[in-house]
Amino acid sequence: MSKHDLITKNLRALTNTRSFRNAVRGWAVKRMIVLGSGPAQACELCGTRFRNGAHIQHTKTAAAIVVGGTCFRTILLSHFPPGCDIKAQRRDIRRKLETTYEGLIDPGNWIKWIVENAPPRLAHSAADLRHFAVLSSPDDLDRLIRFHDARRQFRRAALLSNIRSLEMVLKVKIPAHITIDQAKKYEAKLAAKPKRLKVPLIATEYASESVHPFIVGDPALNAVWKNLEPQERRAVAALAALDEKASPPDLPLCPDALALQWPTPTGTSLFVWHPKIGLGFVGETDHLDGEKAYVWLWRSGSYQRCKYNLQYWRGVKGCSEEAVQALEQNAFAR
Repeated sequence: MSKHDLITKNLRALTNTRSFRNAVRGWAVKRMIVLGSGPAQACELCGTRFRNGAHIQHTKTAAAIVVGGTCFRTILLSHFPPGCDIKAQRRDIRRKLETTYEGLIDPGNWIKWIVENAPPRLAHSAADLRHFAVLSSPDDLDRLIRFHDARRQFRRAALLSNIRSLEMVLKVKIPAHITIDQAKKYEAKLAAKPKRLKVPLIATEYASESVHPFIVGDPALNAVWKNLEPQERRAVAALAALDEKASPPDLPLCPDALALQWPTPTGTSLFVWHPKIGLGFVGETDHLDGEKAYVWLWRSGSYQRCKYNLQYWRGVKGCSEEAVQALEQNAFAR
């Protein structure tokens, strides 16, 4: 008896059908089998030994067998409609995964995780992915994405930005590893907060995206920045944001009462600011006689130095936490 005849005979007996075409249909994967370096397992349809197969069960007769190799692939293929373009479906699945995860996960890595972690209810879909990188049902991909996003854990920094500020705003401790669904819940909670409560997060993002890249590109500014305390750096970022909002020049950065909370400038190289002029920088060679100095203005974005009397300016060094928070509220809560 040929191998094909043996498989046909066994399938017909298990399914109570007369043709091979009907006998291969109606099987559902219950559990994947992936064997390591130990002995291979024998297929119960043809006797061939395999390392990658599955426990399958017939939906009508409840017959259950262990299959692998060509037998398993043949049974899986029976679930695909006639004329199915597997290559086109494979491209569509890859495109959807790339769109869904936007570089977070490679589609191949996503499929590998699904195959290794799929529960029994998703075992058949996992088998389709493992052997063909496609799915026999269009809805299966959405089910697998939901399962993946609810179960697979990532480092929190891969899914969320500015963790400390986010924890401060939400008043929670975010675990080191979270799922995509958990990350979305944190983002939804953040979105529901009033803007004034999201100031720490907005301030951190503005500093990292708009202020820090500009400062590190200028050796003089970066040298002073490195010596600032964290709250002093926050002050510079808030002042930069206020300076941006204050254009045209006749708009003040902040109320005069707030400006009075800030210390007078001290030192040789330093950030300075004036409530009606804006954020500035004074270098070692910019100081003139008395209290006067050349001030590089942040608003101009270049070294268009102007001569000012620093006794009318405010400094950043030695600022209080309360003063910085008030400045941030003016900069990011409106």
